[in-house]
Amino acid sequence: METTGPATIELNSTGTRYYICTIPGHCGQGMKLEVTVGSSSGSPSTPPPPPTSTTPTATPPSPTSTGNNSAAPGLVPASTMVSLTGLVVLLF
Repeated sequence: METTGPATIELNSTGTRYYICTIPGHCGQGMKLEVTVGSSSGSPSTPPPPPTSTTPTATPPSPTSTGNNSAAPGLVPASTMVSLTGLVVLLF
């Protein structure tokens, strides 16, 4: 368990991971994160159902199109989740 920040967490296997803030009361106020890591096969997967939480969630900004995307399809979502995880960890 990481109790100080910033933390770097490798998401190198498929599955769902849960992260919470270790500061008392923060988890109850919605400072928690669920990350689902899929396979890197590039095939689309069905997204998980939305959480049934009463806490408000932020809407991510719409991606902008650059016209020339050379990243592998499976790496783009993974790198985005790693960036978001790092941002959430830094906020704690």
